Amino acid sequence: MIASFLIAPNYSSAQNKVTALVSQNGDLNFKVEKPSFYMCISQSGGITGYSILKTGVFSYDFNGRIEKIGAVAVSYDYYGRIDKIDSERISYDFNGRVNEVGDTKISYDFNNKVDNIGGQKVSYGHNGKVDKISSATVSYNFVGKVEKIDDDQGVVYLDLINLN
Repeated sequence: MIASFLIAPNYSSAQNKVTALVSQNGDLNFKVEKPSFYMCISQSGGITGYSILKTGVFSYDFNGRIEKIGAVAVSYDYYGRIDKIDSERISYDFNGRVNEVGDTKISYDFNNKVDNIGGQKVSYGHNGKVDKISSATVSYNFVGKVEKIDDDQGVVYLDLINLN
């Protein structure tokens, strides 16, 4: 089960939304939503998953990677990283971290953690965990799992996805 929280979204385009994802084990990641797919990105900038939001026949390349689902194509760079889904380019910085998904820009702090994603500032507490995303405050329970995401501006929603 994954909980998805919308935290002060950046709507620079109608189909450009960034949300925080909390996994069942309490890890916090980020989800960038595009018209034909969404991509999950870890705090350290790696792709932790993606989903094509279309149906159709699957095709695979010679390396066994998804090449196309219906009309949505997926391509890979020289290093085997996804570099394009549909018409959206995915780019990486010199450290191999995702720094752009289409027009959604991602930057990192000096600790190599997401600092800004889609126009939302991410800050970390002394324990190295996310403590604020835009105007939302993140708190943790005594075992270090996300306990609460609170935003006094009322822009937090919970969307549960059952993966069973």
